[in-house]
Amino acid sequence: MPSYAELAQEPWWSREVVTAQLDWLGDRLCEHYRRPRSAAGVKGNDVHLKGAHRSQEWILNSRYCTSRTYTVQSGLTAWQLRLLAGLDFVPGDWGTAANRKLVADQTRRLVDAARAGKLSGVIEIGGTLDGRTPFGWHVVRGVQLSFDSSHLDHVHFTFDRRAVESRQVVENVFNTMIGDDMFEQADRNTATADTWRTVTLLTNDDFAEYQLAGEPAPRKEPNLLKAQLDRIEAKTAGEVDPEAINAAVLAAITNPAVLAAIAKAVTDEIGS
Repeated sequence: MPSYAELAQEPWWSREVVTAQLDWLGDRLCEHYRRPRSAAGVKGNDVHLKGAHRSQEWILNSRYCTSRTYTVQSGLTAWQLRLLAGLDFVPGDWGTAANRKLVADQTRRLVDAARAGKLSGVIEIGGTLDGRTPFGWHVVRGVQLSFDSSHLDHVHFTFDRRAVESRQVVENVFNTMIGDDMFEQADRNTATADTWRTVTLLTNDDFAEYQLAGEPAPRKEPNLLKAQLDRIEAKTAGEVDPEAINAAVLAAITNPAVLAAIAKAVTDEIGS
């Protein structure tokens, strides 16, 4: 295993970037679970010699990399090659039953969302479903993965390297992990057909081509008023003459009966 000094001698180690979005996700998780900030991490230490906790630039160039294919994607920009795409989170005290229950609860929610097609931008989830056996899930392929026993005590994410600068992707992950019912998953993850793009992912020494949803749709208006107005606007677009509407409104508000009704309503309100 290389030393930190050896890793730092190569230019790619210091060029790795933790995006503001993944950093935000780590901050929010630690705040929500009242954990020290060290409970969430993106940049891998000296034992992470492959995978999402390393930049793709490092994977392709470092003499110390142990897999040139795992988590490697095609078509990335020079900037995206430098971005880290993994995040680990320890929700409680390592090795305790309470922590493993938290990991199991989080993993279950994430896998359920992934199976329902509601975890755009995430490629792999690692954790446990029962607190006793490590469990991994490939979101894109829909297959189970093997993870080591450390994942009994922490949740791991492999993100699409194109998605690690998306605030909507990380907000969706956060709300899914904590089981927040304020936002409807279907609304957050619905994308129109023209927002899908094909990405080639090279992982586990094997190619897989998949489609990644674009930015999730904005969350639903709580009272549906905006949706109703949009439907009315769409239905009446091109069918009503604006001048006719103005004339009708003017005729209504100058009608003596209407004015009398308005005056009575104001008087009643003041007197109540």
